[in-house]
Amino acid sequence: MSDAPTQGRRKAIPDHPAVFRFLSGHGLPGGPPPHPGPATVFLHIPKTGGTFLTDLILHNLQERDQPDLFYAPHWMSAARTGRIFGPDRRLALILRDPVARFRSAWDSRLARGRPAYDTPWSAAEEKVFARYPTLRHFLREAVHPNPRTRRRALKLMNGMALVPRGYAHAFGSARKAQALLPNITVCLPLEKLAPNLDQVMHGLGFAEYTLAPDLAENRASTRATPLSALDKRLLAWLLREDIRIHKLLMRHARTLHDL
Repeated sequence: MSDAPTQGRRKAIPDHPAVFRFLSGHGLPGGPPPHPGPATVFLHIPKTGGTFLTDLILHNLQERDQPDLFYAPHWMSAARTGRIFGPDRRLALILRDPVARFRSAWDSRLARGRPAYDTPWSAAEEKVFARYPTLRHFLREAVHPNPRTRRRALKLMNGMALVPRGYAHAFGSARKAQALLPNITVCLPLEKLAPNLDQVMHGLGFAEYTLAPDLAENRASTRATPLSALDKRLLAWLLREDIRIHKLLMRHARTLHDL
């Protein structure tokens, strides 16, 4: 199961068999139950609008079962989805600029998920924020000339649940992401999610869908800590593999969707 912090005010998971099956791929010892065709797996990258889309899926599964649709949580890599769901699985994911995603994840955990949630820091996060009260403090050590200082900063950051789990965590490298492009059937940027929601839900297997009355707004784009031009350059250098993968996936998105 995921080692991500418990989200204190997250609404309860609907008590419905289709919902449990959607969430079962990473929770059952034997893997997902049998399904009729190649699995479609929603690969949830933190702070890309994934909670909004997951809630929408959970709402619609209660009326429109999709037996080959499954969920891959933050900690699950694209490679692991192949081991669990088979090499012919289809992948769906949302794209967001890696620098903006990292900053949003940092800000969210610094605020303990507030105001949307109230999620206490993990032990790893307590260590990070005790040493680095701001993202700028972290960046200065993450690119420090002293290798030991850099390694310490990156080791502490990599112990967090949401912050490091971007595209390099999900795919490993641009080369590995390139090899998986034939499997990626839903892939579009966050800012295009709302106007292309019909296309996304159709790609997930929903010919029709409804919006839940209490569907939470997309909170991926919350207030952001101001960063200087130097901070942004340092963060871009730190996330250079994420950026390579993101550019590759953006090109793929333009071949999949009318963007």
